[in-house]
Amino acid sequence: KLVDWDLVGDTANYIAQNEDLFMMGFVSVMIISISCIALAVTLYFIFKKISHQASLYLLIFSVVGAGVQVLNLLNQFAANLVLKERYLTSTFTSEQIDSISLLFMKLHAYGYMSAGIFHGLWLLPLGYLIVKSKLLPKTIGFLIIISFICFQIEFFTDFLFINADQSSIPFIIVGLGTFLGELLFCLWMLIRGIRA
Repeated sequence: KLVDWDLVGDTANYIAQNEDLFMMGFVSVMIISISCIALAVTLYFIFKKISHQASLYLLIFSVVGAGVQVLNLLNQFAANLVLKERYLTSTFTSEQIDSISLLFMKLHAYGYMSAGIFHGLWLLPLGYLIVKSKLLPKTIGFLIIISFICFQIEFFTDFLFINADQSSIPFIIVGLGTFLGELLFCLWMLIRGIRA
């Protein structure tokens, strides 16, 4: 665990000592974001004959979500950067630098949650397109629409109930709902593909 919100100094040490792991996470999110855009473009071309407008919304929401996620990576990068920049020690104490690093990590966490609203929004047109088409089972489309609803609930509860116990049953159910439709969609596409 690299980040412990209650232990500022320890978190700074974890990040500094595990810089390779930290930067691997950075690169991984970049690859995931690019993959999301590639997937959205592919789905746009698959579904545009069903509904050009819904396919376009799917593409726009996915690209915006990936863009927000990539821009948010600057906060993660900055958390590591402030720990390495020696000139900061002439202005700030090491405790202050550690706190600034943790602040960037908190900004990154909130930015990641903000990107989640767009990652949820693209599911509504996708679910609609699946239900409307005969390319995939309608059940998957409805489950993806449920995932869309869960993403929106998760986004608003993350910001409105910041100190809530996220290990409680309602949070777990919503969390499971966010990925269930997407998981079944991915499995179906990998195993069965789409109907011609």
